[in-house]
Amino acid sequence: MKKLLTAVLACTLLLSGCGSSEPERAVSQTTGKTYFKVGMDCDDAPFNSQTKQQTSSSVIISDDSYSVGYDVNIARKLAETMGEEIQVKKISRDTLKDSLDKYDIDVIISALSPSEALKKEMDFTKPYYSSERVLVVRKDDKAAKYKDIAQFKGLKVAALANSSFDDAINEIKEVKHADALKNTTELVKALTDKKVDAIVVGKESAQSIVKKNKDLVVVTPDEKKGFSTKADYVIGVKKGTTDEDFFENLQKALDGISKEDKETFMKAAIA
Repeated sequence: MKKLLTAVLACTLLLSGCGSSEPERAVSQTTGKTYFKVGMDCDDAPFNSQTKQQTSSSVIISDDSYSVGYDVNIARKLAETMGEEIQVKKISRDTLKDSLDKYDIDVIISALSPSEALKKEMDFTKPYYSSERVLVVRKDDKAAKYKDIAQFKGLKVAALANSSFDDAINEIKEVKHADALKNTTELVKALTDKKVDAIVVGKESAQSIVKKNKDLVVVTPDEKKGFSTKADYVIGVKKGTTDEDFFENLQKALDGISKEDKETFMKAAIA
C-alpha cells in the first residue's frame, strides 16, 4: 500500500510539474523554423501600422492586411538573427499583456514605453529606441504657441494607458490629468473632438499624427522647459523569464542591430 501511495504521489507531482511548464513554441510546417510571435497594435505610426499594400519589409497579419513600420523592421531583423520565422499578431494594446501571459505571443514590440506600474507586471529588454516627449494640440488653440510644459497648467492632457507618457503628465503642475486611453487613434479623436486640450506622445508619433491631421500641430518645449526624460521603447516579455535562453538570445540579437540599421529603419518608416 505504501508503495502504491508513493507511486501515485510521484505521478501527481510529475503531472503537476508538466502542467505548469511553458508550452513548446510553434514551428512552421513550411520552413521548419520556430515562429517568433510578435504582438503589436498596428496603430502607432511610424513604429507600427496597418496597410493593404504589401511591401518588401511588410509582414502579413491577415489575408489582405500587412503590418509595417519601424517596429516591424526591428522584429524582422531579430527573427532573422535568431533563425526564426516572424509572425505578427495584431492585438489591441490593452490586451497585449494578457496575450503574452497566455503564450499567444512571445514578445510585445509595439512602441512600448512602459509606465512604472507596468514595469512591475512584465519584464523588458534594454531600450531599442529613445524619443523626445512632445505634445500635440489643436492648431488654432493658444497652446499651439506654448514653449514650456508649465504653460499647460489647468489644461486637460491625456496619453496612452500604461505608458511612461501618462506618467510624464504628472510633471506638469496643476494639470488636469485626463483618463489614459488605450490607443493612438482614441487619443487623436479625443483631441480633435475637444475632449482634451493636448496629448503627450513621442516626437516621431507626433509627426505622423499631424501629417494625417492638418488641424493639429506639435508643441516641442524649449530646452529645460520640457519633460525631464526621454521615452525609452523596449520589448516586453512575460514576467520572470529574463533568465531563460529565449530572452538571452533575444537581447543578444537586439544588441547586434547596428545604429546604422536603426537609422535606416526609421527613415523608411517616416518616408
